[in-house]
Amino acid sequence: MTTVIAVRRNGETMIGSDGTAFSGSRICTLGLEKVYKFKDNWLIGGCGWTMLNFELLKVLEDESIIIDWSNKDELTIKEQTLLCEGLEKRVKHSDEEGSFILWSKKVGYQMSLWVGKEGEKREMVPSVFMRKIVSDHFVIGSGSIVAETCYRILVKHKPKIKNEELIRECLLMAGEMESSTTGLDLQIIKL
Repeated sequence: MTTVIAVRRNGETMIGSDGTAFSGSRICTLGLEKVYKFKDNWLIGGCGWTMLNFELLKVLEDESIIIDWSNKDELTIKEQTLLCEGLEKRVKHSDEEGSFILWSKKVGYQMSLWVGKEGEKREMVPSVFMRKIVSDHFVIGSGSIVAETCYRILVKHKPKIKNEELIRECLLMAGEMESSTTGLDLQIIKL
């Protein structure tokens, strides 16, 4: 029931999400961090399996995966591959799926984990893929269609809207339309 929205607009770079976790349709916790600032020049947000957020952070901080994060706002194909392989190794036996946004002042990436059956025993095998996002915004999660629509309407009809208000309104609308708590306990981080 998570929605994450990243925005790069009017010289600002921001990301926002709700902070709720569910067990079925029941709220388990509020205040869960789903958006993060990483190395002063990246914003990260994730939805899906909550533990995946923590696994992704471990991969990003893994010193054996050699990426110079300082003053870097774009990843090479090799670095993207290293991150995908690193996450696949960490969640080798997962049957959960999730999606992430890695967002900088220049570019963004969507990183997704999906699980498919493979081999004679039809074992569940996680796979990670990554794609570059050059748009000024990107939305993932269960309320992404509503949040995307809300973003486009607000930017068109209220072009002077502040980014924090824009993100808040998109997340609130996604929560209302889903009849969930996506709009509760919002977290918004700015670079």
